[in-house]
Amino acid sequence: MTENMLDSRRWAPHTIRAAAAAVDDGRLHLTTLTDRLDDVGRLDGWSGTAADAARAVVRGAVGELRESLRDADIVRRALTDAADDIESILPLGLVGNLSAALARLQVVEGTLVDTLSAVDPDPLPTAVARDEANRRLLVAERARLLAEADRLRNTLHDNVFGGLISNADAGLEQTERRLHALDSIEAVLDKGNRQLLLLDNSGEKETIAAIAVGDVDSAANVAVFVPGLGSTVQDSIGRYDAEVAGIVGPGDAGVTWLGYEAPQLGWSLLDPDTSVLSGRSADVAGDALATFLDGLPADSHTTAVGHSYGSVVVADALTSDTAVDDVVLMGSPGVDVRSAADLNAGNVYVIESPTDAVADTGWFGRDPNLLPGARVLASTGADGHGQYLDAGTVSAANVAAVVSGAPTTPARVRVDAGDVLRVLLGLAF
Repeated sequence: MTENMLDSRRWAPHTIRAAAAAVDDGRLHLTTLTDRLDDVGRLDGWSGTAADAARAVVRGAVGELRESLRDADIVRRALTDAADDIESILPLGLVGNLSAALARLQVVEGTLVDTLSAVDPDPLPTAVARDEANRRLLVAERARLLAEADRLRNTLHDNVFGGLISNADAGLEQTERRLHALDSIEAVLDKGNRQLLLLDNSGEKETIAAIAVGDVDSAANVAVFVPGLGSTVQDSIGRYDAEVAGIVGPGDAGVTWLGYEAPQLGWSLLDPDTSVLSGRSADVAGDALATFLDGLPADSHTTAVGHSYGSVVVADALTSDTAVDDVVLMGSPGVDVRSAADLNAGNVYVIESPTDAVADTGWFGRDPNLLPGARVLASTGADGHGQYLDAGTVSAANVAAVVSGAPTTPARVRVDAGDVLRVLLGLAF
C-alpha cells in the first residue's frame, strides 16, 4: 500500500489520509518489532559474533526508522489538518517530504523485518502485533486525555467568561467523548478473546477503532463488518461486537471496523464532507478500509460485510486493487458500480428487507439487489433498516453462512415494492 502513495501527482485528500494511516501502521510495526527483538536478545545462548552483528544491524535499522517516523509524523499531522484543502499544502513541499519519509520507511522496515526473521524464524503475527501495540497506546491515550480534561476544567474554572473566549468547554466535551470511547473499547476487550487492531484519536471529532473477536492470524474465516450512519466507538462498538460474535464460528474471527468517522445526523448534514447524503466520507473510508483488508492474512477466507452507509464504504474499497473472497451488502442505499463484477470479490451477496426504505433509494448508485451477478439472500426476521444482524433472523444466519462458506438461503423475491416504485418514478438505473 505504501508504494502506491509515493507519486504525489496522484494525491487527493482521501489518498493523503490513507498515507497518514500507513505511517501510523508503520509505527505500530516498529513498536512491536523492537519489543520482539528485546525478547530475542535476552534468550539464553543467543550470543556470539553472529548474534552481535544481527543486533547491530537491527539497532541501526530501528534508529533510522524512528527518524523517518518522526519526520513523517510531523507531515502527517499537517496533512491531516489540511487534507480537505490540498492546494494549500502543495506549495509547502510537504507532499515531497512525506513521500521521502514513506520511501525510507519502506526500505528500512524491510531491513528490520528481514534481519529479525534471520535471528528469530518464527513469523510475527500481524494481528497480535497490532493488538499489543494498540493496548499500550490505549493506556497512553487515557493518561493524555485525563490530563487534558483536567487542564480544560482548570481553564474553565479560572476564566470568568467560561468557554466563551477560549472554547475550552467544547474541548472538554470532546475530550470526555474520547474518554468514553476508550471506556467502550476496554469494555469489549474485557470480554476476552479480543484483539484491538486499530485505535486512532487524531480525527477531527471521533475516535476510530477496530476490534476483532477471535484470532485473526490463525482464523480460517475472517469477517470484517463496516457499519454506517450514526455509528460511533463510544456508543456503538459494544453492540456491533456482540452482533459480529454471532456470525463467526469457533476458530473463525470477526472484526468490527469503525475505522472512519461515520456520518451523523444533525448539523453535519449540511457539510458536504461529512454528510450522509455525500459520498466523500465513503471515499476517505474506502481507502482506509482497503489498507486494512490488505493487511489481513492472505490464506484466510475473507468476507467484507457492509451495512447501510457502510456498504458504500465497502464498495469503494473493493473497486480498488483490494480483493476479498466474498462481500455482503445489507440495506445498501446504492453502490457506484454497474455489475457485481466491478467489485473485487469472488461472490457478491445482497440482503435487503422488503420494509427497508433506505435500501430502495439508490442514492449512491445502483440498488445492489438489481446488480447483474449479485446473489440476493433472504432477510426473514429483519424488519426495517437496522435488524439484519439480530440474533435469530434469517439474514444473520445467511451472513454467518457466507462467512463460513456454508450454503445460504436465497430470497424468494428479488424485486420488492420499493424497486417497482422507483421504476415508476423513473429513478431506476
